[in-house]
Amino acid sequence: MLDGLANFFYLQDDLYSDNTKKLVEEKYNQFTPVINRLFVLDKNDIVTTSLSSRRSDIFVRTDYSFRDWVKETRSSLTPVFSGGGFERQGIYRIFISFPIINRQTQEFLGIVGTSIPSESFFAHYGNVEHVHSNFLIAYDKGGTMLTNGISKSLFGQNFFGDYTQRFINHNTILINLTHNLLDGILALRSMIMDKAKD
Repeated sequence: MLDGLANFFYLQDDLYSDNTKKLVEEKYNQFTPVINRLFVLDKNDIVTTSLSSRRSDIFVRTDYSFRDWVKETRSSLTPVFSGGGFERQGIYRIFISFPIINRQTQEFLGIVGTSIPSESFFAHYGNVEHVHSNFLIAYDKGGTMLTNGISKSLFGQNFFGDYTQRFINHNTILINLTHNLLDGILALRSMIMDKAKD
């Protein structure tokens, strides 16, 4: 969806137009069951459009240049899945951002992004709540848990941090499995990035 928006004529032509706002609103309404915010940043990382079902902390004309995921999207000119997630009002969420690049000149025009409540997003892929059956734990690339069926208190905690290690009673089998998992994720990500460069 973000790729389609970034390459759509209206966003390629004018990020501030009424047509751009209508298109973003249409996509927001279409994907609301999964996302909780959809927004557009201009080439100076200023919010031009922002939609949310609740009161949002993403306001039009706000500067987002200080956010790590914005910096990474700008520097890599590739889609970025925010690491670590963000907690606000008891909801843990992640950001996905996609660069808007002029198809003719390759000039950076801005970013289209969304925030997603991590628990409801990962629930589409498996059980994230019931510990007495198989359940899903989602990590970012640094080992921070984005969702965990064992305890909501683990959301946002790094698996290798003191809190989680005490929680799992320093279980060496689980530690080794998680190390191998994250090493595999990083190796796979590296392979994908190398293929993309070719």
